[in-house]
Amino acid sequence: SSRRMGLESRELAIVAEGNLSVRDGAAMIIKASGRPLAGARADDFVHVQVDALTALVDARDATQDDLDDLLRTSLVSDTPRASIEALLHAVIHGLVMDACVIHTHPTYVLGLLSSEAAAHVFD
Repeated sequence: SSRRMGLESRELAIVAEGNLSVRDGAAMIIKASGRPLAGARADDFVHVQVDALTALVDARDATQDDLDDLLRTSLVSDTPRASIEALLHAVIHGLVMDACVIHTHPTYVLGLLSSEAAAHVFD
């Protein structure tokens, strides 16, 4: 669950980083922007249209404002804005219909990739 992924002791997500989404018909349910995984409740998730997000990925003339508008638009009224990572999740959900997508930002990986050793990680 999102709460277990966000536990500080697991060091998989700090603050509000990381995300979880599930497909729900033509939509997906994804964690809202700025909501921590560790304490996520039902109202910390929003419904967004997968096709609308994947169309934005393919649009050559899409702007940041287009993305912001789309992330604010959910299928359920009075909900917070979807995570910026909704684009990544929508692409995956567009490829795999029954997926549950979980991604984290492990502190040890971020530390390594932020260090001088990062240039040699994949040598």
